[in-house]
Amino acid sequence: MAPRPPGSYWTEALWDTGRVGRLDYVSNRSLQGVPARLGETGRPLWATAVLPTPCVRAWRTRRAAARDRTAAFALTGAAACLVSPITWVHHLV
Repeated sequence: MAPRPPGSYWTEALWDTGRVGRLDYVSNRSLQGVPARLGETGRPLWATAVLPTPCVRAWRTRRAAARDRTAAFALTGAAACLVSPITWVHHLV
């Protein structure tokens, strides 16, 4: 069986979080897990929370990189975990 094109990952598989776990599971530390635990599973609320994240990350990373590249790297990793659909605690390590 041939692999599916990358477009199907970005349009279908990425949003099918049920294949790896429930969004409202207490260990989900992403920005999508917070509203899911409150009973809101729609994407508009999640998108509203996620959209400023890359902007804040870029601003903070630029300031941190001038003093400490390790901190800038850590900020990038933390931002990636926040915007991911599901983030478990071991992803943060």
